[in-house]
Amino acid sequence: MIRRLALPAIPAALLLLPLPLFAQGLGRPDDDGVSVWRVLAALIFCILLAVAAALILRSRGHGFPLGQAVARRRRLRLIEAVRLPNQTSLCLVAVDDRELLLSTSAAGVHLVPTRDGGGDGADRP
Repeated sequence: MIRRLALPAIPAALLLLPLPLFAQGLGRPDDDGVSVWRVLAALIFCILLAVAAALILRSRGHGFPLGQAVARRRRLRLIEAVRLPNQTSLCLVAVDDRELLLSTSAAGVHLVPTRDGGGDGADRP
């Protein structure tokens, strides 16, 4: 619990410290307007902020497993959908290695029997 509270407090503490690094030297003839130290401090602050945000996201379970998402094969696919009159649609859906023809309307979803035995007709009256 203390670690979760300490991570966001680190960048906030850096903002509150009165460092001479952030002091402006106005009126110097060799001054180009931006101090190198100020730029480096801003860069370090942004890097620390990004690392803190990544650690917080990772600790809360918002990781991004890119390898697992690509390697996993989807079991359910919509092959084709055709819109028919009277708010009805026919959808050809693949589940694993089996293709099903579904009819969708305001009354619900029905499995349509096909010639190759894809539908079992269990939802028919």
